[in-house]
Formats: sequence, structure tokens, C-alpha cells
Amino acid sequence: MTFQRILLPGCSSGFGHDAALRLARRGHTVLASMRHTTTTNAAVADALRATATSEGLALAVIDIDLSDPRSITHAVSAVLATGPLDVVVNNAGLGGFGWSEAFDDAQIRSMFDVNFFGVLTLNRAVLPAMRARGSGLLLHVTSILAHLPARFMSGYNATKAALESYAESLHLEVAPLGVQSLIVQPGFFATDFGQNMFFPDDRARLATYGEAASAPGLMLEGFGALLSQMPPVSALPDAMVRLIELAPADRPLRPLVSGAPHGALVARINEVQAAATRERQQAMAPPAP
Repeated sequence: MTFQRILLPGCSSGFGHDAALRLARRGHTVLASMRHTTTTNAAVADALRATATSEGLALAVIDIDLSDPRSITHAVSAVLATGPLDVVVNNAGLGGFGWSEAFDDAQIRSMFDVNFFGVLTLNRAVLPAMRARGSGLLLHVTSILAHLPARFMSGYNATKAALESYAESLHLEVAPLGVQSLIVQPGFFATDFGQNMFFPDDRARLATYGEAASAPGLMLEGFGALLSQMPPVSALPDAMVRLIELAPADRPLRPLVSGAPHGALVARINEVQAAATRERQQAMAPPAP
């Protein structure tokens, strides 16, 4: 196995935190990033550093705020100054839950800033060096909600659909240059992602819904039973590790990590989409000389 140097945003909690430790414990060099490493996330950052020290792991914590392009480009420049990057895992995410019209523009934009535009800025910062070397992996964590939108998550669904379309387009562009742009599609997992979601605060608009205003809250209550039937939280970090450690030629474009019944539905959608993409590419291919 070839050890990789990996930049992994979104390590303050959830999948990113677990994946950072799993990858480092397998011998990879991990640059675990999060925002606010000296303030709100200081305890998490210090704990990761302490674990790295006690276990002798090649894991460093760096500060990147994906909503701030200057933070991204400054951090990537510093990282590349100390050595090449083999892998970037675009894992960080921000969600919201509630009636769509009750979110204000700033809330929707904040989701796009982290889930989509931050990824674009980060990829643009690392791609020149990867193209120059003729190798590299950009791994994008999307969601089954990109294909199976859920009620009351319209903004989040839209960010993941945009990210998935972008990542596949990028795959078609950079694969001939030796760089891979791949996708991991997680389903529902019992992580602390829900604790970090925000909710619409336009109370005047919500009041016009009458009794229906409580529907999002009732739906959230029902998630508990659904999550208890889902795969263990470790399934997604394990999938990330497997994908990174595969030989580039063996890596699938869009691995799916989800339980039934949603996983089977998305798998069918993926099959149809892959067939349509192949057909389109064949139709667009230049004629043989």
C-alpha cells in the first residue's frame, strides 16, 4: 500500500473526525482541517493533536474556513510549501431544516458557501500542483439527497446536487490529466450532523402556515426510528479509507454507502445515470480517422 498525504476538511466532528483518525492510524499523513481551531473548536483540535502525539500519528490540525476563500488559499499555499498533496477529501458540510420559504437568502448562501463554493475554491487551489504531477484524488462527499430530495431540506439538497454534478463534470475533465474527481454518496447516519443544522427564523412567515408550521419538527422526531435501522456510523469513514487505498484504476466513480430502502433506489438511479453518461460520451466522441 502506498501511503498518501491527505487534506481532510470538516474534522471537528462526524465522518471527518473519524476518517482523519482512521487514515492516520493506517500510516497516511493527514492534514485535518476545521475552522475556529483556537476558539469554538479549540478543544476538538487539541484532542486530535494529543491523540496524534500519544499514538505517534502523522496527523496535524490546520485551520480552514470554507466560507472564506482567503482562508482556503492561504492554508493550501502553506500546505503545499511543505510537500505535495495526494488526496483532498471534500467532506465538510452545513445543513438547514425547515419550510423552504422561511429561510432567508443569507442562510441558503451560507450552505452553498461551505458545501459548494468552498469546494470549488479548494479544488482550484490544489489542482495546478496535481496536474503538474499527473496524479491526485479529489474525493467529494455528497448525499443520497442529491437524487432523493427530502422535504424541509431544499437548500441542503440543492448544494449536494450541485456538488455531485460539478464533481462528475470535473471527473470528465481531469481524468485524462491523471487526476481523479470521485464521489461518495452517504445515506442517513446517526451522527451529530443534525445538532449543527440551523432552522429558519422568519417567525412571521412560519405563522402563516398555521398548524402545518410544526410539520418539520414532527418529521425530525420520526428520524430516530429511521436512523436506528441505518448502517453504523463507521461505514462511511471505512468507505473513504478503502477508496483512497485502492489503486487509481480500481476506484469507482460513485460508491454508495447507504442502508435500505434508500440505498437500493439511489443505486438504480446511479446505474441509469452511468449508462446515459456512457452513451452521451460515445455520441460526442470524434470519429475514428
